[in-house]
Amino acid sequence: MGIAAFALIGVVVGVFMRALMPHDDPGGVLFTAVIGLFGGLAGGVFVALIVGMDPTVQFFDLLAWVGALAGAVVILTFYKLISTQG
Repeated sequence: MGIAAFALIGVVVGVFMRALMPHDDPGGVLFTAVIGLFGGLAGGVFVALIVGMDPTVQFFDLLAWVGALAGAVVILTFYKLISTQG
């Protein structure tokens, strides 16, 4: 259940970031949501493993949610920086 929550957080952050920082990129909203999904998964699983939680079951742990949120924001921000360089 935790992995699904991390993915959901990432998608929500992806859509929110798209609305917050719109710019012309080839991917659109769906692509930004997918990047957010991967960032949420990476951040949530990373934090869960660092603090010794099982990332597959830790749905209601605030620290794992913060990690998923941070991971999605970092990946999306990095993508925005890379995509605007060209």
